[in-house]
Amino acid sequence: MKKINVIADKEMHSFIEKFLEDRSVDFSVDTVESYSKRNDINDHIKENDLNLLKQGYFNAQVFQSSYQEVPTRLLVPKEFSSLKDWSKEYSMLHELGHFFSLKNNLIFDYYKYLEENNLRGELFNIPFEIEAEKYVFENNKKLFEKNANAVYFNYLRQIKDIIGKINSNSIRNYKDFYNIYEIRLFRYSSIIKFVCESEIELYKKHMENIKKIKKLLAMKGSFFVKINSGLDRIITSLSDDFYKGNFIQYINRCKEIYSILE
Repeated sequence: MKKINVIADKEMHSFIEKFLEDRSVDFSVDTVESYSKRNDINDHIKENDLNLLKQGYFNAQVFQSSYQEVPTRLLVPKEFSSLKDWSKEYSMLHELGHFFSLKNNLIFDYYKYLEENNLRGELFNIPFEIEAEKYVFENNKKLFEKNANAVYFNYLRQIKDIIGKINSNSIRNYKDFYNIYEIRLFRYSSIIKFVCESEIELYKKHMENIKKIKKLLAMKGSFFVKINSGLDRIITSLSDDFYKGNFIQYINRCKEIYSILE
């Protein structure tokens, strides 16, 4: 595995260092200032990383590549320090899940295929999110459940709050499709299906929540019903195609859903 280059505020270094040391991860830690002065990182990569840290719209995020020459970076914005301790730990476990997932040959090959073909879209990334959440679930089930209850159960309420503003034109806007469908229905459903199906009560509670989200969106009309129906094809293709080594077929299922928006 590659070394993780961590970029974070000084006040978070001791927490991050202990977390990674406990898991025997090879890493280095920089502040924004020291990272900006490094000569061993491509200037274009550094510029993108520093801009993302300045925007700070995420808790912590691993950026990695199947290409050996591209370094792995863990970006930790200022806002990370304000999270509750359990949420910090969850975020770090999730990102380590992404990091370690490249040890899986199928995930590595899929990552490489997306990079080589410049395929972008959250539907394509769902297998990565499943693997990251699997890592959390396998290493700390209670933490997985706490985050799932705090975040995923809120998706229904969040959609209810904006449902009056949603229509077939607005959903064709990438940001709306990403926030409503890619994150709060497709990714959510896939994680629950492939990560915690063994935890019957937890699984049943979340599946009921997902059914309510689908029903709420379906009330907006046939266009939304058509997108909803793509969820079953995604779940089936993950099971029957992707996890049996045929990720090209899974990519085609994703493209079919994106084509509905055209």
